[in-house]
Amino acid sequence: MKKSIFSAIFFAAASIALAAEINLNGGKIIPLDLKMIESFTEDLNFCFATRYSDNSIHLTHSKGMHIITERSCAEVSFDNGKSWQKPPKDFTAAGMTAYETRDGKKCRVTVWERKALKNHKLSVIELDENGKATIRYAEIELPYATSAHAHRDVLRTKTGRLIGTAYGMKEGASKSHIFSYYSDDDGQTWHFLSTIAEPEFNDVEGANESTLVELADGTILVIYRVDGNKACRQKRSSDDGLTWSKSELAANFGASPHAILLENGTLAFVTGRPGLYLYLDFTGTGKNYQRYCLWKGSTSSYASILEVAPNEIMVIYDESNFGAGRTDGLFARIMAATYKIEKISGAKVKTGDPREEGFDLFYSFYESKNPFAKGAANGYSTYKSNSAHAYIHEIPERQYPVMRFHSCGTPKDGREWVRCDIPSIPIGVKKAEYELELRLMDNVTPKMQFTFSVVMAAEEGKNLWAYVGFGKNFIQYIQGDKRVNIPFDFGIAQFKNIIIKCDAEKGVFEIYEKGKSTPLATSPMTPTKNAPGMSIGDGSGQVYGIIDLSYLGVKYLDN
Repeated sequence: MKKSIFSAIFFAAASIALAAEINLNGGKIIPLDLKMIESFTEDLNFCFATRYSDNSIHLTHSKGMHIITERSCAEVSFDNGKSWQKPPKDFTAAGMTAYETRDGKKCRVTVWERKALKNHKLSVIELDENGKATIRYAEIELPYATSAHAHRDVLRTKTGRLIGTAYGMKEGASKSHIFSYYSDDDGQTWHFLSTIAEPEFNDVEGANESTLVELADGTILVIYRVDGNKACRQKRSSDDGLTWSKSELAANFGASPHAILLENGTLAFVTGRPGLYLYLDFTGTGKNYQRYCLWKGSTSSYASILEVAPNEIMVIYDESNFGAGRTDGLFARIMAATYKIEKISGAKVKTGDPREEGFDLFYSFYESKNPFAKGAANGYSTYKSNSAHAYIHEIPERQYPVMRFHSCGTPKDGREWVRCDIPSIPIGVKKAEYELELRLMDNVTPKMQFTFSVVMAAEEGKNLWAYVGFGKNFIQYIQGDKRVNIPFDFGIAQFKNIIIKCDAEKGVFEIYEKGKSTPLATSPMTPTKNAPGMSIGDGSGQVYGIIDLSYLGVKYLDN
């Protein structure tokens, strides 16, 4: 075994780290580079970036405490993100609500009006080759009075139309909506196009910050915030933005989503709060998102995603004292992380492990690979005999390596555990089956030694949770606010195959021992505000011990 490749499996995360490649269903994420664009002793937040055809990248963001001492600032890269500098004198950076004319001019169109008006004045800013700005104005007439705040990039569709979005409150309203405006003459004149989204359900804020992307079939997809800490929704237009479909849940995080369609057809967007997440749909339809956590620390969660080379993305984000999980620090930073997004033909990622056949998603440790890579969500440490840790090793009982989890529960000097968050199943999957092959190794502890948890998206705002834990003579599951134990002779150092079937449509889950037709237990799933996804390992002082995990397989039952 080559132990050296395991040294980066689990580590204390301080920023986005260059971990091993991440296998997802239908493709993989390959970390390439991580650069610091700027550091400062005050907060740095709200990263809006645009990449132009000459390989320049314009970044605008804020500096200082939000609302209190906050002011605007910018950086620019003239070499596709390899190096960054403060803009030269008289240079105006166009990083937000930006577009490029057919003859290569860098432009932005913006409005930021707090009054509810029917007629709004747009500022159209054109930059010459030296970045010097010329401002002209264009007026648009809306069918109703509303405030107006332009947001994110301007989309140029395949027909050549430019479409921008803005959010605001209609006269007398208490929640915001989103409308669009367009230009068919390369930005010379602008007109109202459509109302995209009104407040619905129990939205705290209403529809506001949004991002537009055109899919391969010409459909325009809008992804938008409705609550900065809870949800993004999306809608579709098949008529160049004139009418829009019913809304769909896109993500369980909400701040300032930003989306792109990569050259290989993968749809990608970033959002967060708390933290920052990358959503990928290798089908490019917006119906099969899988989520990966990029950054767990304090951040505004306002990030930008750019395609800087074919199928290579750069995510520009802040590590700063803002948003949920505020943490004081001596420095705030603006970072640029670059990843290769590899799309794999067929429905499944091939790991090389022959046991994966029959599963839609499969995690094993074949050829000493760690599919979880940067998987731990919270506190954990590595290779300390008295601390929670995990590592891959060979055992005589199995042909392929296993991952050993050593959980320490909650010692007196603070909570320590080892837990892996696993990329979430695609949006829209309501029925799934999870199979784990594992063995318990601690003959002394009466506690659970290992847990499995899954959250599935059900109806709007009503995600459902299934939680199962394993002890040497019982299986425990959570039913509402109760923990229920059922007798089960798990034994010690004996591999058992456990199957957990979840049905988010019916709101129930079942626990089986593989090969048995009668479930060990059936229980309602528990409503939760947590985002869809899976986790394994130890997440509390309820868990203590050592286990070996041979594999985890997932089957989607309603695709």
